[in-house]
Amino acid sequence: MKIFEAPPLEASEGKEDLHPDKESIFKVLIMNEIISAFSNDLLDADFNGDEVKEFEKEISELDEASINGVLATPKELRLKNFRKYFELVESGKKTIHEIVADMARIARTYHYVLGYHASNNDISEDETGWTIQGKELDDRDNMTMAYYSLDYKNIFRAHRFKWLYVVRAQVGEDTTHKRDTSNNWGRAPRLDVVHRLNLAQIDEDVEKIYENKVEVAKEKGAE
Repeated sequence: MKIFEAPPLEASEGKEDLHPDKESIFKVLIMNEIISAFSNDLLDADFNGDEVKEFEKEISELDEASINGVLATPKELRLKNFRKYFELVESGKKTIHEIVADMARIARTYHYVLGYHASNNDISEDETGWTIQGKELDDRDNMTMAYYSLDYKNIFRAHRFKWLYVVRAQVGEDTTHKRDTSNNWGRAPRLDVVHRLNLAQIDEDVEKIYENKVEVAKEKGAE
């Protein structure tokens, strides 16, 4: 499912100058993956196809920060809340527009955003939900923490990790999440999983789309 589109690149002499555009390509790939998962969960909650399309439309028309925050809804919470949303819509107590607006408001209030945790661990859902528990003692916090990046560039790649776990991060003050602004990383004792992807496949998709856009930009520049 393709709801979001990456913008075209401008012609440039060097690839490094276009690195920010890899960020936008990655962001769009992630958003489309998650909106597809959202749609499947909405169908599982008994929404019909037209209602799911309305959800997709309402989310896509939000501002970028609100889209990021809404899509940061963890898998566990989607399964729990989407059934409630279905009952609200069926009873006429809420419209889909109002529900999406409520989701965006909550995301803004709690400063929810998407974060990215790379790992070789096959982390599955269990009776406590789908979470990543902090296992590395951080002397700054004197507790075990789990780490994530807030962008593509800073995904931790010290090892050849298989999985990219998209998690719900918080960037506001007075939360259990801590921020290291020097490298756009965050950390928390526990991370709630939004979605899981194969990291190598994501890297391959980013490069493929990027190279295609570079060629298109060069062709336009030569006209």
